[in-house]
Amino acid sequence: IILTTFVVNLRHFLYSASLASFIRPLNKGWKGLLAYMMVDEVYAIVITRHLKRDLTPLELAWFFTGSGICLISLWWGSTLAGALIGDVLPDEAVDALSFTLPLIFTAIVVPALKTRPMLFSAVSAAVTGVICAPMPNKLGLLVAAAVGIAAGLWSESHVPSTQSQEVA
Repeated sequence: IILTTFVVNLRHFLYSASLASFIRPLNKGWKGLLAYMMVDEVYAIVITRHLKRDLTPLELAWFFTGSGICLISLWWGSTLAGALIGDVLPDEAVDALSFTLPLIFTAIVVPALKTRPMLFSAVSAAVTGVICAPMPNKLGLLVAAAVGIAAGLWSESHVPSTQSQEVA
């Protein structure tokens, strides 16, 4: 259990590393606040904005904070609503709601796919994830992540630089 928790949460280390250039000049208070708000959906929104390189570190920190507050508020509100009315919802509604998280993740990730290697990586991971979904202990997710990373790395080194630019 400890190893699984460590492996699954390694993504937060990667998130922080990819944002290090803007986090570095911030004080410890900002860093602590932003670390608290570092969740997948907020990261996807913030890294997309960070890659535009149009905000100062402080402006991006405020953008990060606003994104985090919005998401956390919705999370808390949804959790409260689920606790209060979850037992009275029909099974069909619960099943439908369980599909919203993958939809939200897809809606956030797809616009961030700007280059052919990114697209190749995402499609490879998605296809692998579907194929490997029956694997026990959700190992298919780890296999899909590894395939996506490998596909992206391969694509970056094998796609001519003119083709690895932004996709339309």
